Order: sequence, then C-alpha cells, then structure tokens
Amino acid sequence: QKFDPQARYISRWVPELAALPLKARFAPWHWPQLLAAHAPGYPSQPLVDLGEGREAALAAYHRCR
Repeated sequence: QKFDPQARYISRWVPELAALPLKARFAPWHWPQLLAAHAPGYPSQPLVDLGEGREAALAAYHRCR
C-alpha cells in the first residue's frame, strides 16, 4: 500500500484480484464476500504469515552477519 497505493502491481500480477475494490486488493481475506464473488478459488487466508516470515528473514540475516 505504501509504495503502490493504486494496487497496479497486484492488479497486473494477480489478475484474480483486479476486480476487487482498491482497499480489498491489499488484504482480500478481510473481505470474504467480495473475494467469493469476484475471485472464487482464491485462498481465503494468507498462505504465509508475514510476521513469521519477517522474523525468519531477520534471524537468517543476523546469523550471516
């Protein structure tokens, strides 16, 4: 959202979400009705927990330093 407030990247590379309203494109799992209507089959929950991924990346970085 910070670097692509119009969600152009998402719309280009995840075309299933392009039909969703702008706010919903950034976190479609918060909008289950819209997701079911416009992107059936799209995962209803994130596949990767961003907090866990961040912590793992930082831990790997610190081990390499």
